[in-house]
Amino acid sequence: MKCAGFSDIIAIDEDESRLALAEVMGARHKVLFTCKNGMQGMVEKARTCFGGELADLVPQCVELPGGNSIARRFARNGGNTADLTKRVRTQLTREAYSQGEKVLRLAQTAEIPLYRLITHRFHLDEINQANWTVLSGTGHVCAVLNR
Repeated sequence: MKCAGFSDIIAIDEDESRLALAEVMGARHKVLFTCKNGMQGMVEKARTCFGGELADLVPQCVELPGGNSIARRFARNGGNTADLTKRVRTQLTREAYSQGEKVLRLAQTAEIPLYRLITHRFHLDEINQANWTVLSGTGHVCAVLNR
C-alpha cells in the first residue's frame, strides 16, 4: 500500500506478530482484532486513527466468512473495498514483470524491508515442499534458492 502512494495505513489483524510486520512495512496504526472488542469497537478504534473518519480504501487480504461486508464497515461513505483474496493464475508477461520491478524499486526507495515478508526458505530440490507451503497457507512468501 505504501508503494502505491498511500500514506495513512491502518493494519487490522488478530495476530500481533503480523501487526508488528505491517508496522515495519509502513502501517501507521494497528488495530488488534479480538472478539471481545466487538466489531463496533474495532470500527471506532480505526475511526480514531483517521481523526473521526473511516478509510477511503479497505483492502481485504484474508478470506473470512462475510469478509467483504466486514471490510465495508471500515470504509467511509463513498469509500471502496478491494478483495485481494482471490487467487488468480496469470502468466508472467513482460508488462507484469515490469510492474513488479517498479514496485520493488519503490519499496527500496521507501526503505521497506521486503525480505521480512519471506516466511520460509527452501533449496531448489525442495520445490515441491515450497509449493505445498504456499498453497496450504502456512507460508506467506517462500523463497526457493538454487545453491
